[in-house]
Amino acid sequence: MKAADAVRTIARESAKSLADLARDEGISPQAVHRRLEGGCTVATLCKMLGALDYEVVAMPKGSEAPEGSVRIEG
Repeated sequence: MKAADAVRTIARESAKSLADLARDEGISPQAVHRRLEGGCTVATLCKMLGALDYEVVAMPKGSEAPEGSVRIEG
């Protein structure tokens, strides 16, 4: 799953809109849209996922991801 899709999926499963995410981050909904459509840095991804009560974790390939986690492809 691509990073943008992961953010959208996690937000939806958390019953948050992208507007809610923008408000939590103190940015405009348009800025969230630009981040998701144009790509974002790892730092920005960490901020967006942090606002959704998730964190970014690096782990060895082939490792079993914990239940409830989302695997993001590059």
